[in-house]
Amino acid sequence: MIKKRLARYFYLAFLLIGISFVLIFLNVNNTTTSHVKAADPEPSSSVDPYPVYEKDLTVKVSFADMPFERYQYCLGAPSDRKKCYDSEFPVSGFTTTAICGDEKWTLKASEAGCVFDKDYFGLGNYTVYVTLFGKNQVEFSHTFHVYRSYPKVLPFTREGGNAFVKILEPIRPGGGDRNNYIIEGASEKGIWDECLTAPGEVELGNIKTHGPGTYVLEIWEEVNEGPTKCGGGGSHGFLYEQIWLDYNKDRSFTVLERIVDPKNEDIDPTEGGSTFPPGGFKGEDFIDTPFGQIRTDPAGFAQAFLGIALGIAGGLAFILMVFGAYRLMFAGGNPDSIQSGRQIITAAVVGLIVIIFSVFILRLIGISILQLPIPG
Repeated sequence: MIKKRLARYFYLAFLLIGISFVLIFLNVNNTTTSHVKAADPEPSSSVDPYPVYEKDLTVKVSFADMPFERYQYCLGAPSDRKKCYDSEFPVSGFTTTAICGDEKWTLKASEAGCVFDKDYFGLGNYTVYVTLFGKNQVEFSHTFHVYRSYPKVLPFTREGGNAFVKILEPIRPGGGDRNNYIIEGASEKGIWDECLTAPGEVELGNIKTHGPGTYVLEIWEEVNEGPTKCGGGGSHGFLYEQIWLDYNKDRSFTVLERIVDPKNEDIDPTEGGSTFPPGGFKGEDFIDTPFGQIRTDPAGFAQAFLGIALGIAGGLAFILMVFGAYRLMFAGGNPDSIQSGRQIITAAVVGLIVIIFSVFILRLIGISILQLPIPG
């Protein structure tokens, strides 16, 4: 009986060692590839600041690790030479001058004159193209996404119980009409609208009139209002935030809840996720399991499987030791029960030692001999 138990644990240990070697093989391939990239880096690009928001007037785009050539970067079609800028001499990388949105949907360099109350980035994607000097064929490019800027909203009261809402930021470039907001208030006694141009504040007279109670304030972008005129026949655009609050008997506010993008409309079509704020895993796929999230790439799956297998095997060994101890404690002097309990404990301990040594062999081969970054 003891031989059969030992054989099972040895088979489990050999299986774990086999998985370890597969993991080592995958890591060898990944390490070799990374060494090649380090010796011969791929061209790369980035934008500063990142992420880019509506409130940003200008950005700079950098390119690096390109073949040593004389380049030009273009803020439109390369055939439009007026929007192409020369690197002047051969380089392997460069950073553009400050770039702004050219009346929302195109780009222009600061040399062409970025005007705060006229030029701005719209929501969406913009691309900077790189070609060889004097050529139209695009060699490299960088596309950056412009995310929505959310206003910083502060509800407050003053002495006497007057209620106000103040918007501190952002100040979006592109003219006064780009910073008009509709403050929609509601309670069980009615609904009303106020208009506010940021930065600024507006009194919510209806709150003092209606008296203590629970109110909800909705912060909307005002659109189609005409040149710079707040409340000039504009309509509700994007709903930024919903603020639930109590107007207390002492004429103060207690904020109950703040919900950003309550209609869940701020979706980035390029990344399939909310743009407030951008983030999350990119380029990695996971599946949900009873053991948590597991990566689906071969190396990640093997690592997760190995960890789960070790955990289960260790747990089984512990249970067997407890069971063997139980048999010994309640053997009542029965030689067969005593012998059986000892055999169970011995098999569990030997199996656990074999499992520990299989992990030791993995780390010895992977780290000490092959010098691979085996994860813990």
